[in-house]
Amino acid sequence: VHDAGTGGWFWNLRSHPAYDYATQLARQGETSLVLDRLGYDRSPLADGTQTCLDAQAHMLHQVVQHLYSGIYDYSAPTRLSPPHASHVVLHGHGTGSAIAQLEAARYDDVDGLVLMSWAGANLSQVALDQARQQTSTCLGGTDYAAYGASAGDFRRLLFRTAPAPVARTATSLRNSTPCGDVTSLAPALLSSALTAGRVEAPVLLMFGSKDARIRQQATGDAASSFRSSASVTTKVVAGAGSALPLERSATRTRAVVLRWLARR
Repeated sequence: VHDAGTGGWFWNLRSHPAYDYATQLARQGETSLVLDRLGYDRSPLADGTQTCLDAQAHMLHQVVQHLYSGIYDYSAPTRLSPPHASHVVLHGHGTGSAIAQLEAARYDDVDGLVLMSWAGANLSQVALDQARQQTSTCLGGTDYAAYGASAGDFRRLLFRTAPAPVARTATSLRNSTPCGDVTSLAPALLSSALTAGRVEAPVLLMFGSKDARIRQQATGDAASSFRSSASVTTKVVAGAGSALPLERSATRTRAVVLRWLARR
């Protein structure tokens, strides 16, 4: 589940195979369903005010249930019917992590959570300023707001060590955020804080030590909120920014995730 301002391409950057997270995991036997959330790329929304992060969590729940039941279109010509998932792990980045966490807390229907670059209310001043800027844009009457006032701002929010070609490609693909998501961010922050203790599935929390959007001294405290989880693992990737799958340490990030998945 992708963040604000990015899209499904974040997990599936085909033009840079070494940083194509989903494909690299597939080569190790892990199947990924990469989503474009409502209002992004292949899931267009004419009016960006007609959604919210709470609704996104409910939509994600519907996706999970369709995977378990096999109710979805499947393109493989050798199968008569779609395969049914026996285990589903939700994997989010940034705001996508908040959506995944809310789904797991409310519906208790997944086998694990991988939450990247999400520290709840422990946002840095840079992240708070960005949220205020987007909110101001949305309150001005538009229905979508840019994530990062400029391409340079977008890169500074997400990247620290990403190779220049990867950062350029990502920046060229960035999406504006639906204003319904923007104006529902504060309630989502509160809801995620209140419901984290209800998550029973195992949780992997991953942070970059140079993530501009998170107060670094708070990353160690994030695990304590998942008090009902079967297990909570926290990994900090040294030197990395927010966009862990696209940083130079992407191989290390994938290795951590694969080891954790192997224990589920």
